[in-house]
Amino acid sequence: MRIVNNFLGQTVYLPNRTIGTVSRHRSGCIRMYVDVQVPPGMEDDALVEVIEPMLRGVRKQFGAIVLAEPEVFGVRDAEPGGWRYVRATLRPWPGQQSTVEPVVRQRILAALRQRSPDYQDWMPGVTNRIA
Repeated sequence: MRIVNNFLGQTVYLPNRTIGTVSRHRSGCIRMYVDVQVPPGMEDDALVEVIEPMLRGVRKQFGAIVLAEPEVFGVRDAEPGGWRYVRATLRPWPGQQSTVEPVVRQRILAALRQRSPDYQDWMPGVTNRIA
């Protein structure tokens, strides 16, 4: 019998016959890259001022899932696309990124549509990578 604790603090008892796969991530988390396209007419710094507190709110809401404070890397140029975007990262537990991602997308869309009603669903992108 194996005894493990999950990320919610629960103790789980596993009989040896039910252990099929065990995996471990190097850093213990997934790196979720959030790329938000700068809407036309919006200043770069204004977008960073929207994204940063919004991601901190996601971290606060999902404190048991998101393991570290978000990092915002500022505005970048998409080559050769000719558009600009803000890149940020979150670090959720492996397997939990699908819980956080829809909330991140919804909040980005809601915040940016208040400032730019033409902001489209496809403009924020989320990519998950093993850290």
